[in-house]
Amino acid sequence: MPPARVDVRVETTALVREWVPTSEAVGTLMPVVLLYAVSDPYAVWLLVGANESPWAVGRDALAAGVDGDPPSPAADVRVERHGDRLLVTLVPPADRLVLDVPRSPVARFVRRTFVAVPRGWESQGVDVDEAIARMRPEVSW
Repeated sequence: MPPARVDVRVETTALVREWVPTSEAVGTLMPVVLLYAVSDPYAVWLLVGANESPWAVGRDALAAGVDGDPPSPAADVRVERHGDRLLVTLVPPADRLVLDVPRSPVARFVRRTFVAVPRGWESQGVDVDEAIARMRPEVSW
């Protein structure tokens, strides 16, 4: 789930290029909100559509796509640059959504995340013990 406290937020719209298993939204504009929290410095969140379905994306993967680097072929979220546009492909186990997003608001968002937490400083603000405690169920001894 997206973080409760957000440090960087950018809103834009995307053109739906492909949506499997449904095709009824293809060709329509859909709202997209990008979120970043210093408390989770490796991830960014995309909230897609009116119901704001959340998608977690690696911050470095999003930055690589904005810069035009090739995406990882095994990633669930692929970001590919095509001039002043980005194709963002979201591939969960059951369906596929391809969004055509303007590059400039995403690039602005990525720059702001690196101002908030510079590359290489991500682990400085992370309490590893607290993160592990949140990931595992309580253990009673």
